[in-house]
Amino acid sequence: MQSQWRAIGVEATIHNVPARTFFGETLKKREFTGLAEFSSTLEPTLVPWSRLSSQWIPSEANNWAGQNYSGVNDKRLDALIDAAQFELDPANSRPSGRKCSGSTPRSFTAFPSISGRTRISCRNG
Repeated sequence: MQSQWRAIGVEATIHNVPARTFFGETLKKREFTGLAEFSSTLEPTLVPWSRLSSQWIPSEANNWAGQNYSGVNDKRLDALIDAAQFELDPANSRPSGRKCSGSTPRSFTAFPSISGRTRISCRNG
C-alpha cells in the first residue's frame, strides 16, 4: 500500500511494533498520530457498538476499554447504534444498522482495505 499511495503523492512512514504493544498500548491508548492498520472482522448482522459508539472511545476514564480507536464522537450515530442494538426484530434493526454503516464513510475514521479484512483507523482528535 505504501508504494501505491506514493504513486498518488501520499507519503506514508511505516512504524511496526509488536502485536502486544500495538493492541495493548498503541491502539487502546490512541498513541498513533496518523493511520493504524490491523485486521478485524465483524458479523454483518451485529451492531458495531464497541467500534463506533462514543462511550467506547478508549480513555483513562474508562480504563482504556472499547474499540473506538478512531475516536468517533457522533451523537446521531450513538442514537442509531442504540436503536439498532436494542431492537429484537431483525426487520426493524436492519434499517438502523445500515444507517450506522452509512455514517462511517462520511466521517472517514475507519475503512476496509481492498486486500481483505484489514481495518485502517484514522485518529480523530
